[in-house]
Amino acid sequence: MSDVVMSLYIGPVAPVPVSKAVINAFVSCEVKNNTQGPSAFQLVFEVDNNSPLHTVFLLSAGNPIPLVRAVIAVEMFGKTSVLIDGVITDHSVNPGSGPGVSRLTITGEDLTRVLDYIDFSFMRYPAMPDFARINLVLAKYAFLGIIPKVIPSVLIDVPVPTQRIPNHQGTDLQYIQSLAERVGYVFYMNPTNTVGVSEAYWGPDVRIGKVQRPLNDDLDAHRNVMSLTGSVDTQSAEIPIVTIVNPQTKVPISIPVPDVNPLNPPLGLVRPIPLGTRL
Repeated sequence: MSDVVMSLYIGPVAPVPVSKAVINAFVSCEVKNNTQGPSAFQLVFEVDNNSPLHTVFLLSAGNPIPLVRAVIAVEMFGKTSVLIDGVITDHSVNPGSGPGVSRLTITGEDLTRVLDYIDFSFMRYPAMPDFARINLVLAKYAFLGIIPKVIPSVLIDVPVPTQRIPNHQGTDLQYIQSLAERVGYVFYMNPTNTVGVSEAYWGPDVRIGKVQRPLNDDLDAHRNVMSLTGSVDTQSAEIPIVTIVNPQTKVPISIPVPDVNPLNPPLGLVRPIPLGTRL
């Protein structure tokens, strides 16, 4: 078995390796990699009551300090993998395990949180397809090491400026997600193996790839999980319906579209019967 070495980087805008005092105060780390919504992390430290960290959080009046990044990476078998690259969103101080010690809990989300700060509804995008708009929106976050990875949609629509000019609606995250939902795409942040560099993926939800090792439970020496549970929600299955309006006849035509494609195969052999519809 190879030892697992964790590295922690924290800093405003650009993360830097933490000091030895922070490492000595480290207690635990938890990273949640979500497929829907932002990924999250939690760091727990036990610090002395005279630590200057208490003064910093006292001056912040309990508010999250903006753009304080945290990068959590692990090294195993000589390869470094970044688990999450995000920003701190909340912190709390509670009594520690001993006298004169406090437990500091820091929570945060990945860099999609930064895209949800400011409303840019005043922006306009004349004669620009959706993928060009996404690249332009993400360009302003290059100082955070965010690299756009945008896959153009087959439903390319270049609006004629004399007829329609697309405008930005809501924050950058809301606008990007709305454009992704229109063409059946997904958007998420994916940390690279380089600390401080993340990919902003906007494209199809690809679930095909290299087959992973099976999860084994109750197989003695071949067991590789402590516990395993699963469930299927058959009541929420629905079929999307697309409505097309002929510009000449103005007659709407509703077409059911199965939510199965070669890049997103079903997870089960027998798919649940759709009980509802979604326009």
